[in-house]
Amino acid sequence: MYVTQVWDLLDRSHEASVVKSVSSSALQSMAFFPSKAAQQLLAVGDGQGVLHILEMPRNLRRPLANEKEATARFFDREIARVEYVLSTKVRVEPHTWRDSSYDGPRQTWTFSTWKKG
Repeated sequence: MYVTQVWDLLDRSHEASVVKSVSSSALQSMAFFPSKAAQQLLAVGDGQGVLHILEMPRNLRRPLANEKEATARFFDREIARVEYVLSTKVRVEPHTWRDSSYDGPRQTWTFSTWKKG
């Protein structure tokens, strides 16, 4: 089953706020349907040519006060986190050892990190 996911990064950045099953066929296109009504609709087309109309949840229709600034700060923090991870390097070294209770070779892995120079 193919689904749509709606994310509210300021509320929950680790999981989607809304997950909606749409079709057993792959989703091909999505567009917000222009509407002056209070509801906000999302048109979703699938691989079989079926058009699905989904209504956006009420709590996600209107931006919160200072939402643009809060979202910019969120992305700045995430970019800094990615840059930190990229600035470190992980080295993996295989080590083979034998256990007296087991007759075959075993492998363990040693992970170490260090800051790039």
